[in-house]
Amino acid sequence: MPLDIPPEMIPSGSPLPLELVEQIFTELNSDDWSSLKACSLLSHTFLSLARKYLFRDVTIALEPDRPSNEEQTNDEEKSSARQFLSFLASNPDVGSCIYSMRLHHPSNLVGAPASGWSTASRELASILPRLTRLHHLIVQSSFLSDWTMFQDSLRQVIIRFHHIPTLHHLELHHLGTTREELLTAKRIRRLTLVGLYAKPETPMPTSDLNPKAAIEDPVPQTEILLLRDLSITLKGPETGALMFSVARGAAATLKSLKWLSSPYIESQDTCIEKIDLQVLPSLCFFAVCVPLDGPSISGLAGLFQGVGEKSKLEGIEIVCDYQNLPQEESVSSWNWGSLDEALTGAPYTTLQEVKITVKKIIFPKHRPSRDHEIHSHEALSLFRNWLPTALARGLFLDI
Repeated sequence: MPLDIPPEMIPSGSPLPLELVEQIFTELNSDDWSSLKACSLLSHTFLSLARKYLFRDVTIALEPDRPSNEEQTNDEEKSSARQFLSFLASNPDVGSCIYSMRLHHPSNLVGAPASGWSTASRELASILPRLTRLHHLIVQSSFLSDWTMFQDSLRQVIIRFHHIPTLHHLELHHLGTTREELLTAKRIRRLTLVGLYAKPETPMPTSDLNPKAAIEDPVPQTEILLLRDLSITLKGPETGALMFSVARGAAATLKSLKWLSSPYIESQDTCIEKIDLQVLPSLCFFAVCVPLDGPSISGLAGLFQGVGEKSKLEGIEIVCDYQNLPQEESVSSWNWGSLDEALTGAPYTTLQEVKITVKKIIFPKHRPSRDHEIHSHEALSLFRNWLPTALARGLFLDI
């Protein structure tokens, strides 16, 4: 397949035909970083072309400045992370090669003073206008603290990254946020929110980096105009209202909603009572994770009964959160009849499939459950057995 090489990246006066250059890079595995680096050092002809692959997916580990009492005499004393950020800031041509970017903060660097982030903030700000092809952005924090709030100017620059015109998919992991911050990202088509929590709704300060670098539209919007796909992994029940307010804000355009729970917490309450499907008229796919117990089955019945007069849902995924299948005596007392009636009711004329899956629990030391496949089959069998009308309509999708 020919490479989509922008004309400005093709060196003038190349001694090789463009077709041959394309073939060389097609044969090279784009994951073979060492070979690509070798090609980039071969000649100026290959340098700009190799950069398209070398810098397609980048990870930037943000570190604070060294304390003033620590001398730093040359670049060799900088960490590799700080050197890489400085390289991006000082090489404007590289930014246009970046398609996917991950911003994170090394977990071993904690307690940095607010004044120690001025260099990182300034260099990040200088990169922003050069990211003319950025499609996917991940901002990764941790359970312990939100590094984006270490300094006001740092936080402000990160928020500005959300407004890059070409950005299609934004992922935010374990950050403190507000509804207003999330709803200003009105160009995003796909939004993934993992473990977010509410922070005090204080106004963002005016940028002290560059007056021309202010957010184009700082006023919070009432809806996300382009959002189609929203995936939410709850930090806890207390964040349910905040997270659904984002879905409500994108109601006019939202096609897919995933409402999930943390893979590190077993049988987590996902507060599905906060979900109102009736206010999401454009929704075509909905995935929801619930504990496998009686209250959750009743909650699902109420949730799907509250869809309104007509639903556009074509697919539903019920993600069961459990480790041991409940006893038959307990299961038989659950409100299966109401759930069966809800899923096959008049509003669901467009519903084509109901998928039953099981959440993958991550145990300590990041060990996934080995019983996941067994649980998936038994959960599907359970729903097929207790929802006969849905089964007769052929709604259940086999594993």
